[in-house]
Amino acid sequence: MEKGTKTSLIDLKAEELELIAKYLNTESCLNLFRTCKVICEKLNRTQGFWKHLCYNEEFNDYSALR
Repeated sequence: MEKGTKTSLIDLKAEELELIAKYLNTESCLNLFRTCKVICEKLNRTQGFWKHLCYNEEFNDYSALR
């Protein structure tokens, strides 16, 4: 990256957004997801993002959702 250039959330890869989301609570994750269409599409394709939301909401304890 050149000196003086800035990176925005839109510039990040899906895997990088997923990594950031792992440090967020459910509300913040969903706010990130709703930020814009580009971020929504990137996060929608990642399994880790959805698994993290399920873990946050304790959905992973329901055998019917496995």
